[in-house]
Amino acid sequence: MAIEALLQATSGFSPDKPKVAVQNFNILPVLALSKESTAQIELSSTLRLTLITYASNSNKWWEFTAISFSNDVSTAHATGTLSISSQSQCMSLKYQMLSSELKPTAARVV
Repeated sequence: MAIEALLQATSGFSPDKPKVAVQNFNILPVLALSKESTAQIELSSTLRLTLITYASNSNKWWEFTAISFSNDVSTAHATGTLSISSQSQCMSLKYQMLSSELKPTAARVV
């Protein structure tokens, strides 16, 4: 969602082989969908140039947010900063987590 929004916002960019730089990307609460036919949920995403100061914006970096609305409650599900990049860059591992430190997966509703 974030990359598609960025490619649409930067319409002059050739999407043949886009390179996207991502910073501070946070995946927040998972969006749980109900099988009930009466359940309603609205998804929204925002993309705007990153603020540098209160008076100026970046001309390169974009802030992304994905939000859901259900039962008059809004929940942010993902946030981050993206940019079109001219260089191939690999993400560097900043923290090595051991499998024993991971919490078990939450029970799924079937």
